[in-house]
Amino acid sequence: AAAACHSSSVKPLSRDFTDSLVKGNSSRQGRSLQRWLVHSQTEELVRQVAGTVPITRDGRIVLVSASRKSEWILPKGGWDADETREECAARETYEEAGLLGRLGACLDPIDYETSKAKKRRLNMMLGEGGGESGGAGGEVSRPPLPKRIKKVGEGGSSYSPTGPELTEEGTGKSRSKNASGSSPKKKSSNSDAKNYSYVRLLLFPLYVSEVKNVWPEKGRLRKLVDIDEAIKIMEKEDRGYFKRGLEMIKDRGLHLLKPDSLEDNVK
Repeated sequence: AAAACHSSSVKPLSRDFTDSLVKGNSSRQGRSLQRWLVHSQTEELVRQVAGTVPITRDGRIVLVSASRKSEWILPKGGWDADETREECAARETYEEAGLLGRLGACLDPIDYETSKAKKRRLNMMLGEGGGESGGAGGEVSRPPLPKRIKKVGEGGSSYSPTGPELTEEGTGKSRSKNASGSSPKKKSSNSDAKNYSYVRLLLFPLYVSEVKNVWPEKGRLRKLVDIDEAIKIMEKEDRGYFKRGLEMIKDRGLHLLKPDSLEDNVK
């Protein structure tokens, strides 16, 4: 299994950070600071995103409505170069759901193919008359992303996989060499950033301490459900990446942590 992103402690975000979120009262726009990885086997960009599984004191899960579909989701968004993954996860949760709280340990990274990329790939295979294996002239399915990652940079605020398959792009960090010993080719962000196929999702449990009545994306709805219902909803909506995150929470009993135990963990 992939290693967790950091230690298992539960800790509050700084007061200055949460105060700035509430005072700003607006959602971050654009992807000029977006963190990317490069998949060396396909030379495609992999978008890095972070989000949370919001958990209430009674162990239930808070879902939010999607911005473009009539579906329920967990809050998440692009991880930018000027913030830590924890700050990104908390920011997206406040912007989309109006929730503040303590972050738990990052779950195992979840890699998935975007729905648009999957549709493009399937359409290409159908158009070529190929099956999943490609057939004569059909497209070969994409190689999976590597599961092992390691921290690089000061404070572990950035990520790079241990193997040659993924390297950081556009963040100013040193890049891994590929199997031939040369540095992977840098892709043009002008076109690739619009047509990326993979996402690496970093999810954190967030133990809710404040629920705001006014927040940047107040047009979204919030729904409170138990964890089994949340898993069923994500399965029904074909959001396997959220389902996997919720299953990790359930398997580890992270939704059952009580407020008193959270306080003990941060002392």
